[in-house]
Formats: sequence, structure tokens, C-alpha cells
Amino acid sequence: MALAACAAPVVTKVPASQPASSLLARPLRDIWPIEYRQAPSAVREAYAFAVDHRDQLRYIPCFCGCGTSAGHRDNFDCFVKGQTGPDSFILDRHGFACGTCVGVALDTKSLLAGGLGLKAIRAAIDAKWSATGPATPTPYPDE
Repeated sequence: MALAACAAPVVTKVPASQPASSLLARPLRDIWPIEYRQAPSAVREAYAFAVDHRDQLRYIPCFCGCGTSAGHRDNFDCFVKGQTGPDSFILDRHGFACGTCVGVALDTKSLLAGGLGLKAIRAAIDAKWSATGPATPTPYPDE
């Protein structure tokens, strides 16, 4: 059930056989992998937001089941597998094929732009998305 909710909105498929290094992103230099450049605009927007907002997304859960299936701890993990430098990220393929992950990230972006604090954003995300599926094991913000 979670996988169906995850895959429906996105049309781009990324072959699992490609090495992780092909998912290297350097946003400040506008260097993104081909999968990113070919993805729908909402997906690109979510990835760009994620690489720049780790401090916020580490308090925002995902509800597609990726906590169990992929070991994700929060919504940031849906988009970024690792960081190799100040402006060097290895993207996680998961976000390319998951409308739930993208939706949570873009809702977080919108709420943040609206001036809400992290606790209010977390409450809004939980209220909207919790019925979608199991949440990642994400801590609550202290603020």
C-alpha cells in the first residue's frame, strides 16, 4: 500500500544498476545528476529544498514506509544519502519515485515560507500526512 502511494505521481525511473556516484550533486555550482535534470519540476524543487534545509527536514517525518523499507529517519533522508563536502551531496534515489516524500518536502517548504516555526510545521505535516502510512522515526523539534 505504501509503495503504491509512493510511486504514483512521478514518471521518472532511475535504474538501480547505476552507481551512487552518478547521483552526485553540487547545488552551488548548479551541478545535478541527469536523473534530477530529467525529473518533473516538483521533484527537482523538493531535492533542491532538501539539500538546503537539512536542519528543518531532520524534524519532519515521511509517511511512505521508507523508515522500514529504506531505513530513512526523516524526510531529508528521502532525498540525500550522504554529504561529501560543504556543497557536495550524494542524492538518494528514493525521492525520484515517491510522491509522498515530495509532497511532504514541498508542504514543509511552503509552511516554512509562511513563517511557521518547526513545531507548528511538524504538527501540520503530521496532521495532513499521518494517514498515508507509517512515519519515519523522526524526533520532534525542541523549539
